[in-house]
Amino acid sequence: LPPGTRLVANAVTLESEALLALWHGRRGGSLLRIELADAAPLGNRHGWRSRYPVVQWSVTL
Repeated sequence: LPPGTRLVANAVTLESEALLALWHGRRGGSLLRIELADAAPLGNRHGWRSRYPVVQWSVTL
């Protein structure tokens, strides 16, 4: 890829998260962990149901 290209990668498994951490250590950039939850029924009320976290690595080459 040419210099100045912005690369963004997302991971949801432990194995792919480990790869992003490795690449971050080698190339720098930034790591971001995003955790999401959906409102879901909980009896006659609602609560939060967690989703898998997403780890995002971004770097400019």
